[in-house]
Amino acid sequence: FFSRLLNIAMQTRSGPFTLGEPEWKKCEEFAAMVQTHLPLTDKNKIDDEDMLFRFLISNAWNFDRSAKLLQEYAEWRQEWDVDNIEKHPFHPELPVRGVYTGYQGVCKEGYPILWDRFLTKGITWYLSCLDTTELMKWHIYTTERGRELYRHLGTDRATIVIDCGDLDCKFFWSHLSATSFIRELVAVDQARFPEHMYKVLLINCSWGFNFLWRWLKMFLKDSVVKDVHVFTAANSLQGLAQFMDASVIPRDFGGQGPDLKRIPVEQK
Repeated sequence: FFSRLLNIAMQTRSGPFTLGEPEWKKCEEFAAMVQTHLPLTDKNKIDDEDMLFRFLISNAWNFDRSAKLLQEYAEWRQEWDVDNIEKHPFHPELPVRGVYTGYQGVCKEGYPILWDRFLTKGITWYLSCLDTTELMKWHIYTTERGRELYRHLGTDRATIVIDCGDLDCKFFWSHLSATSFIRELVAVDQARFPEHMYKVLLINCSWGFNFLWRWLKMFLKDSVVKDVHVFTAANSLQGLAQFMDASVIPRDFGGQGPDLKRIPVEQK
Protein backbone atom coordinates (compact mmCIF):
# COMPACT_ATOMS: atom_id res chain seq x y z
CA PHE A 1 0.00 0.00 0.00
CA PHE A 2 1.90 2.93 -1.48
CA SER A 3 4.68 3.87 0.95
CA ARG A 4 3.08 2.22 3.96
CA LEU A 5 6.28 0.69 5.29
CA LEU A 6 7.76 4.17 5.52
CA ASN A 7 4.65 6.00 6.66
CA ILE A 8 3.44 3.65 9.38
CA ALA A 9 6.53 4.54 11.35
CA MET A 10 6.14 8.23 10.57
CA GLN A 11 2.38 8.78 10.78
CA THR A 12 1.15 7.43 14.06
CA ARG A 13 -1.14 10.40 14.55
CA SER A 14 -3.45 12.62 12.56
CA GLY A 15 -3.73 15.78 14.61
CA PRO A 16 -5.01 14.65 18.04
CA PHE A 17 -5.99 11.19 16.76
CA THR A 18 -3.82 8.13 17.35
CA LEU A 19 -3.31 5.85 14.34
CA GLY A 20 -2.60 2.21 15.10
CA GLU A 21 -2.95 -1.04 13.21
CA PRO A 22 -6.79 -0.99 13.22
CA GLU A 23 -6.82 2.51 11.68
CA TRP A 24 -4.21 1.59 9.09
CA LYS A 25 -6.20 -1.50 8.13
CA LYS A 26 -9.28 0.66 7.56
CA CYS A 27 -7.18 3.08 5.55
CA GLU A 28 -5.92 0.24 3.33
CA GLU A 29 -9.48 -0.94 2.74
CA PHE A 30 -10.60 2.59 1.94
CA ALA A 31 -7.65 3.11 -0.43
CA ALA A 32 -8.69 0.04 -2.41
CA MET A 33 -12.20 1.48 -2.61
CA VAL A 34 -11.05 4.85 -4.02
CA GLN A 35 -7.96 3.73 -5.93
CA THR A 36 -9.22 5.25 -9.20
CA HIS A 37 -8.84 8.72 -7.63
CA LEU A 38 -5.28 8.12 -6.41
CA PRO A 39 -2.78 9.60 -6.39
CA LEU A 40 -4.50 12.88 -5.59
CA THR A 41 -3.40 15.93 -7.56
CA ASP A 42 -2.68 18.15 -4.58
CA LYS A 43 0.72 19.79 -4.27
CA ASN A 44 0.18 20.72 -0.60
CA LYS A 45 -0.85 17.27 0.61
CA ILE A 46 1.47 15.55 3.06
CA ASP A 47 0.81 12.29 1.22
CA ASP A 48 -2.19 10.31 -0.01
CA GLU A 49 -2.43 8.26 3.17
CA ASP A 50 -2.70 11.42 5.25
CA MET A 51 -5.52 12.69 3.05
CA LEU A 52 -7.37 9.38 3.32
CA PHE A 53 -7.15 9.53 7.10
CA ARG A 54 -8.47 13.11 7.09
CA PHE A 55 -11.57 12.17 5.12
CA LEU A 56 -12.18 9.06 7.19
CA ILE A 57 -11.78 10.83 10.53
CA SER A 58 -13.87 13.81 9.44
CA ASN A 59 -16.69 11.46 8.42
CA ALA A 60 -16.55 9.14 11.44
CA TRP A 61 -14.93 6.36 9.37
CA ASN A 62 -17.93 6.11 7.07
CA PHE A 63 -16.46 4.69 3.85
CA ASP A 64 -19.30 5.64 1.51
CA ARG A 65 -19.51 9.22 2.72
CA SER A 66 -15.72 9.59 2.72
CA ALA A 67 -15.42 8.16 -0.81
CA LYS A 68 -18.07 10.53 -2.16
CA LEU A 69 -16.33 13.56 -0.66
CA LEU A 70 -12.88 12.40 -1.76
CA GLN A 71 -14.09 12.08 -5.35
CA GLU A 72 -15.69 15.52 -5.17
CA TYR A 73 -12.47 16.89 -3.67
CA ALA A 74 -10.36 15.58 -6.56
CA GLU A 75 -12.79 17.00 -9.12
CA TRP A 76 -13.07 20.33 -7.26
CA ARG A 77 -9.31 20.86 -7.17
CA GLN A 78 -9.14 20.43 -10.92
CA GLU A 79 -12.20 22.57 -11.62
CA TRP A 80 -10.88 25.43 -9.47
CA ASP A 81 -7.23 24.85 -10.48
CA VAL A 82 -6.32 24.92 -6.80
CA ASP A 83 -2.71 23.85 -7.35
CA ASN A 84 -2.19 27.13 -9.22
CA ILE A 85 -4.45 29.34 -7.10
CA GLU A 86 -1.53 31.63 -6.19
CA LYS A 87 -1.28 32.61 -9.87
CA HIS A 88 -4.81 33.98 -9.92
CA PRO A 89 -4.80 37.78 -10.51
CA PHE A 90 -6.37 38.87 -7.23
CA HIS A 91 -7.62 42.41 -6.75
CA PRO A 92 -4.74 44.39 -5.15
CA GLU A 93 -7.05 45.79 -2.47
CA LEU A 94 -8.11 42.37 -1.20
CA PRO A 95 -5.58 42.09 1.67
CA VAL A 96 -5.87 45.69 2.84
CA ARG A 97 -9.49 46.78 2.62
CA GLY A 98 -10.89 46.12 6.05
CA VAL A 99 -9.40 42.72 6.85
CA TYR A 100 -6.22 41.53 8.50
CA THR A 101 -5.18 38.04 7.42
CA GLY A 102 -1.79 36.45 8.00
CA TYR A 103 0.13 33.52 9.43
CA GLN A 104 2.39 34.33 12.34
CA GLY A 105 3.87 32.22 15.13
CA VAL A 106 2.96 28.74 16.31
CA CYS A 107 0.71 27.62 19.16
CA LYS A 108 1.88 25.50 22.09
CA GLU A 109 1.19 22.34 20.08
CA GLY A 110 3.47 23.57 17.30
CA TYR A 111 0.76 24.40 14.75
CA PRO A 112 1.06 27.63 12.70
CA ILE A 113 -1.46 30.32 13.60
CA LEU A 114 -3.71 32.09 11.11
CA TRP A 115 -4.82 35.51 12.36
CA ASP A 116 -7.98 37.09 10.96
CA ARG A 117 -9.66 40.36 11.81
CA PHE A 118 -12.83 41.20 9.91
CA LEU A 119 -14.22 44.72 9.80
CA THR A 120 -17.75 45.45 8.68
CA LYS A 121 -16.61 48.22 6.30
CA GLY A 122 -14.26 45.79 4.61
CA ILE A 123 -16.90 43.08 4.29
CA THR A 124 -19.34 45.60 2.82
CA TRP A 125 -16.72 46.68 0.27
CA TYR A 126 -15.90 43.10 -0.68
CA LEU A 127 -19.51 42.14 -1.29
CA SER A 128 -20.33 45.29 -3.23
CA CYS A 129 -17.19 45.44 -5.39
CA LEU A 130 -16.09 41.83 -5.84
CA ASP A 131 -17.73 38.69 -7.11
CA THR A 132 -18.23 36.05 -4.43
CA THR A 133 -16.24 33.62 -6.60
CA GLU A 134 -13.28 35.98 -6.27
CA LEU A 135 -13.71 36.03 -2.49
CA MET A 136 -13.92 32.25 -2.38
CA LYS A 137 -10.70 31.95 -4.40
CA TRP A 138 -9.00 34.31 -1.94
CA HIS A 139 -10.17 32.14 0.94
CA ILE A 140 -8.89 29.01 -0.81
CA TYR A 141 -5.58 30.78 -1.46
CA THR A 142 -5.08 31.68 2.21
CA THR A 143 -6.02 28.13 3.27
CA GLU A 144 -3.58 26.61 0.79
CA ARG A 145 -0.82 28.84 2.16
CA GLY A 146 -1.56 27.41 5.58
CA ARG A 147 -1.42 23.84 4.29
CA GLU A 148 1.88 24.62 2.60
CA LEU A 149 3.22 26.15 5.81
CA TYR A 150 2.33 23.35 8.20
CA ARG A 151 3.61 20.76 5.73
CA HIS A 152 7.00 22.50 5.75
CA LEU A 153 6.90 22.73 9.54
CA GLY A 154 6.29 18.98 9.81
CA THR A 155 2.80 19.39 11.32
CA ASP A 156 -0.66 18.72 9.92
CA ARG A 157 -3.05 21.33 11.30
CA ALA A 158 -3.40 25.09 11.79
CA THR A 159 -4.74 27.09 14.71
CA ILE A 160 -7.10 29.87 13.61
CA VAL A 161 -7.72 33.09 15.55
CA ILE A 162 -10.55 35.35 14.39
CA ASP A 163 -11.07 38.79 15.90
CA CYS A 164 -14.84 39.28 15.89
CA GLY A 165 -14.84 42.62 17.70
CA ASP A 166 -16.47 44.45 14.80
CA LEU A 167 -19.08 41.79 14.07
CA ASP A 168 -22.52 41.21 15.52
CA CYS A 169 -25.74 39.59 14.43
CA LYS A 170 -27.28 42.96 13.48
CA PHE A 171 -24.74 43.45 10.70
CA PHE A 172 -25.35 40.01 9.20
CA TRP A 173 -29.12 40.19 9.43
CA SER A 174 -28.96 43.47 7.50
CA HIS A 175 -26.47 42.04 4.96
CA LEU A 176 -28.01 38.76 3.84
CA SER A 177 -25.37 38.32 1.11
CA ALA A 178 -22.71 38.19 3.83
CA THR A 179 -24.74 35.60 5.75
CA SER A 180 -25.14 33.48 2.63
CA PHE A 181 -21.43 33.71 1.83
CA ILE A 182 -20.44 32.62 5.34
CA ARG A 183 -22.60 29.52 4.96
CA GLU A 184 -20.85 28.80 1.66
CA LEU A 185 -17.42 29.22 3.28
CA VAL A 186 -18.34 26.86 6.10
CA ALA A 187 -19.56 24.25 3.61
CA VAL A 188 -16.36 24.46 1.56
CA ASP A 189 -14.08 24.28 4.60
CA GLN A 190 -15.79 21.20 6.01
CA ALA A 191 -16.02 19.34 2.68
CA ARG A 192 -12.75 20.37 0.99
CA PHE A 193 -10.37 20.87 3.92
CA PRO A 194 -11.26 18.12 6.41
CA GLU A 195 -9.31 18.08 9.67
CA HIS A 196 -7.42 21.22 8.63
CA MET A 197 -7.81 23.12 11.89
CA TYR A 198 -6.55 22.30 15.34
CA LYS A 199 -8.53 24.99 17.17
CA VAL A 200 -10.57 28.03 16.17
CA LEU A 201 -10.39 30.85 18.69
CA LEU A 202 -13.01 33.59 18.32
CA ILE A 203 -11.89 36.63 20.28
CA ASN A 204 -13.39 40.00 21.31
CA CYS A 205 -16.88 38.62 20.80
CA SER A 206 -19.72 40.92 21.80
CA TRP A 207 -22.87 39.86 23.60
CA GLY A 208 -24.74 40.09 20.30
CA PHE A 209 -22.23 37.79 18.61
CA ASN A 210 -23.55 34.90 20.71
CA PHE A 211 -26.73 34.88 18.62
CA LEU A 212 -24.66 34.71 15.43
CA TRP A 213 -22.61 31.84 16.88
CA ARG A 214 -25.75 29.90 17.79
CA TRP A 215 -26.93 30.26 14.20
CA LEU A 216 -23.54 29.29 12.74
CA LYS A 217 -23.30 26.14 14.87
CA MET A 218 -26.29 24.72 13.03
CA PHE A 219 -24.09 24.30 9.94
CA LEU A 220 -21.05 22.85 11.69
CA LYS A 221 -20.25 19.25 12.49
CA ASP A 222 -20.21 18.45 16.20
CA SER A 223 -16.53 17.50 15.85
CA VAL A 224 -15.83 21.03 14.60
CA VAL A 225 -17.94 22.81 17.20
CA LYS A 226 -16.02 21.21 20.06
CA ASP A 227 -12.79 22.75 18.76
CA VAL A 228 -14.19 26.29 18.58
CA HIS A 229 -13.65 28.52 21.63
CA VAL A 230 -15.46 31.84 22.05
CA PHE A 231 -13.94 34.63 24.16
CA THR A 232 -15.27 38.07 25.03
CA ALA A 233 -13.14 41.19 24.89
CA ALA A 234 -12.59 40.92 28.64
CA ASN A 235 -11.05 37.44 28.53
CA SER A 236 -9.60 37.17 25.03
CA LEU A 237 -5.94 37.47 26.02
CA GLN A 238 -6.40 35.00 28.86
CA GLY A 239 -8.12 32.68 26.43
CA LEU A 240 -5.33 32.93 23.87
CA ALA A 241 -2.77 32.28 26.63
CA GLN A 242 -4.22 28.78 27.03
CA PHE A 243 -3.03 27.94 23.52
CA MET A 244 -0.01 30.17 22.83
CA ASP A 245 2.65 32.32 24.43
CA ALA A 246 2.15 36.09 24.59
CA SER A 247 5.33 36.52 22.52
CA VAL A 248 3.64 35.05 19.42
CA ILE A 249 0.43 37.09 19.71
CA PRO A 250 0.79 40.07 17.33
CA ARG A 251 1.02 43.46 18.99
CA ASP A 252 -2.02 44.67 17.04
CA PHE A 253 -3.98 41.76 18.56
CA GLY A 254 -2.96 42.77 22.08
CA GLY A 255 0.11 40.55 22.44
CA GLN A 256 3.86 41.02 22.75
CA GLY A 257 4.84 39.86 19.27
CA PRO A 258 5.49 42.03 16.21
CA ASP A 259 2.57 43.50 14.28
CA LEU A 260 0.90 41.02 11.96
CA LYS A 261 2.27 40.77 8.44
CA ARG A 262 -0.69 40.37 6.15
CA ILE A 263 -0.79 37.81 3.38
CA PRO A 264 0.03 39.70 0.17
CA VAL A 265 -1.75 39.21 -3.14
CA GLU A 266 1.43 37.63 -4.50
CA GLN A 267 3.25 35.49 -1.96
CA LYS A 268 6.75 34.21 -2.55
